[in-house]
Amino acid sequence: MAGQLLMAYADVGGNRKLKNISFIDLEISDFGMTGMDLGSWNYNTGYQNLLIKNVLIHDVRENGIVSYAFYNPKNTGWAHRNIRVINTVVHDVTGYAAKTHRGNGILLGDVDSGLIEGCTAYNNGTKNTACGGPGGIWAYESNSITIQFCESYANKCGTGCDGLGFDLDGGVTNSFLQYNYSHDNAGAGYLLGQYDDARPWANNTVRYNISENDGRRNGGGITLFKGYKTTMKGAMIYNNTVYISKADTNKFIGAFSMFDIDTGINGTVVYNNIFQTKDDVPLVNVPKRYQAKLNQNLYWSSGDSFKIKYQGKDYHTLTDWQTATRNEMFDTLPTGLVADPKLLNAGGGKTMYPDTLTKLTNYKLAPTSPAINAGFDLRVMYGIKTGNRDFWGDSLYLDTAVDIGAYESHIITAVNAAVNQFQYRVFPNPTPQGMELKIMYNALKLSAEIYTVQGVMVMKQISSGGSFMVIATQSLPKGIYFLRLMDEKGFAKVEKIMVE
Repeated sequence: MAGQLLMAYADVGGNRKLKNISFIDLEISDFGMTGMDLGSWNYNTGYQNLLIKNVLIHDVRENGIVSYAFYNPKNTGWAHRNIRVINTVVHDVTGYAAKTHRGNGILLGDVDSGLIEGCTAYNNGTKNTACGGPGGIWAYESNSITIQFCESYANKCGTGCDGLGFDLDGGVTNSFLQYNYSHDNAGAGYLLGQYDDARPWANNTVRYNISENDGRRNGGGITLFKGYKTTMKGAMIYNNTVYISKADTNKFIGAFSMFDIDTGINGTVVYNNIFQTKDDVPLVNVPKRYQAKLNQNLYWSSGDSFKIKYQGKDYHTLTDWQTATRNEMFDTLPTGLVADPKLLNAGGGKTMYPDTLTKLTNYKLAPTSPAINAGFDLRVMYGIKTGNRDFWGDSLYLDTAVDIGAYESHIITAVNAAVNQFQYRVFPNPTPQGMELKIMYNALKLSAEIYTVQGVMVMKQISSGGSFMVIATQSLPKGIYFLRLMDEKGFAKVEKIMVE
């Protein structure tokens, strides 16, 4: 279908759903408008079970793939249901001068239950003149959207703004950006945005993604903003890896940042991320009237001085920031690390398309990385359902310790690979003097070490010739610790424990 426009438009009454339509193995190019236009304009009339798969769209003028519907900020429900965009590529959609943004790659609007998977968007938006977009891959006014295993890069904003990689924008709820790779975009790598008068934005997650050198014109690696007359709450941002260097045209740049538009971004939590910057770029850039809760992130300034900009003040040590803002604190326990994460080939600038993302070698952790086994177990501590894989598809929780960032290392020695691995169980045992740990094991010899979340060993005990070990933890301050158990063969396992 090269050279042709594909449009589906529904305006029948009765909130009807037109079902079971597929667009597969198409090429659309050299067209003056949108490549695939999926629209409706009669309240919640729309499409259901619509599949777009193995489609290539390039060198069109307006947008790549767009779904939309009748807009009303007081509307309930969504026009479209179960829209899937799979293994689809959109590039060189230029946009043009207009009152609203032009030059988007893939944009789903008014969808309940949508999936964008294995897609690529690049070099779009070069002639855009407006704001509010454009972007590579994103969604608005939708619920239960998952965007995963996608690459979005080198998207532009023309003389306008944005040019983002990925985005969960106005009115999006209960959605995920996960296992994606964003790099070299004019705008934010991962934007969480809420425009004026949008429906409520809530309960969205950004996890196990990688961002390299996004925010060339605006935004940063991971960025939030909120417009007027609306609400925005419940962003969960965890186990992402962000690397970002200086961009002379962007004064709001940061590995994690917020825009100063309107107050009311609530319930933002930021856990287990690697934020690495270069050329004096702030690790965190949050303006006055904004706040987020950051815990157990790793910060590294690539040889420059530590720099966080938070609520109108600059902080040059993690301790000063902890004391002033209570970020990177769990109760009375300091959290967070300032250390070189030893990312492999950080800033290497590799584009993966047309290869699969799991072949990316950049941003894995070297075996000596301090990020290994240093993360919070978010399932235990906060009840977060974290999924079961990292960016590369490796399983989480093969051991009980969690890494910081998008990579789960699973460093296994030859001894660890032996068939006869020791077994154990840890039981909390309350006593009149306080809590102790009782460990049942089947090894000939067991070594137990307790570490703080910063990796400092505070207790060690060795037992042999038995099947039980008792560790008294009453002397330890309240907080989170790692319990490392090792048998006589050198096989080790790690548990996270809470001393209360």
